[in-house]
Amino acid sequence: AVELTVAALDAVQNHDQGDMHELWIEGEDQVLIDILTPYRIVMLAGTKGNIARWRHSMDHLRPQLATTQEM
Repeated sequence: AVELTVAALDAVQNHDQGDMHELWIEGEDQVLIDILTPYRIVMLAGTKGNIARWRHSMDHLRPQLATTQEM
C-alpha cells in the first residue's frame, strides 16, 4: 500500500493534477489511505463493506486526527 501511495502521489504531482487527499483500494480486501496533513497519513485495511464507514469516520474525526500529538 505504501508503494501504491507513493506512485499515486508522484503521478498527481508530475502531471499538475492538484493535491491527493485519499486513495481507495477495493477488491477482496479494501484499503483506505487518507492524507490528513503532509506529515500525517492514515491507512485503514479490512474486508468488503467497511470503506464507506471508514470514510465517514475519517471525515468526522479529521480535525482531531490532524491536530492530536503523536502517541
